[in-house]
Amino acid sequence: MRNLNHIGRPTIARTYDYLLGGKDNFACDRDLASQLLEVAPHIPDVLRAARRYRQQVVRYLAAECGIRQFLDFGIGIPMLNGNVHQIAQRINPGARVVYVDNDPVALAHGRALLAQKPGTAVVEGDLRKPRQLLDHPAVGDMIDFSRPVAVIMHSVLEFIAAEHDPHDIVAEIRRAIRPGSYLTISHLVSHPQTRESANLCRLETAEPMTVRSLKEIAGFLSGLNLVPPGLAPVTRFSRPSRPSEDVWLYGALATSPDR
Repeated sequence: MRNLNHIGRPTIARTYDYLLGGKDNFACDRDLASQLLEVAPHIPDVLRAARRYRQQVVRYLAAECGIRQFLDFGIGIPMLNGNVHQIAQRINPGARVVYVDNDPVALAHGRALLAQKPGTAVVEGDLRKPRQLLDHPAVGDMIDFSRPVAVIMHSVLEFIAAEHDPHDIVAEIRRAIRPGSYLTISHLVSHPQTRESANLCRLETAEPMTVRSLKEIAGFLSGLNLVPPGLAPVTRFSRPSRPSEDVWLYGALATSPDR
């Protein structure tokens, strides 16, 4: 979850928006994007692959798994089309979606584009305090935890520093959802380019961006049943034949087994 109120400094949400061709960014964000492109020229491709992955996973959950409740952490700056509620409600009109973030720009756009839609809510909250989020009145109004729910944590766990124990945070949220629920994550894998990019983001934004090893990322999914292809580059979900080099963003979809 990102939290930075200074528009004089870049934020990850706005920088990603620029790299994806958006207009909700400032000169400082564009400057950071230029520096990131020097380090990792394939970043826009990775971000687009991440967006496709998110959409495909939601479509699968709604159409194949019958999931009608979604809890989406770290929404970033939303799109006009292709957001979680639009995909899920196209398949199941009664689907409910709660979007959670703490980035001021993401929240402002989320409330303008997402919160006014039936079956949706936008909640300001800090993922480092999962119990507060789970107990939030808007979450309770939308999500029935006695029924299966899909928890989406795409490109958000990188922003939880080790000192806040991200694995324990995920475990607490997993304990709150019933068997038959789903967890989907995406996370940058430690690699020379991702480490340099993360260091640059920390210096420029003061946001605690952390890349992790595949073993550390797999730890978020311990004890869950992975949906094929398991923990893999996000391009494997939409373009299985595409080579995975230069794709440092891994994703997974998993379901909680019967207790």
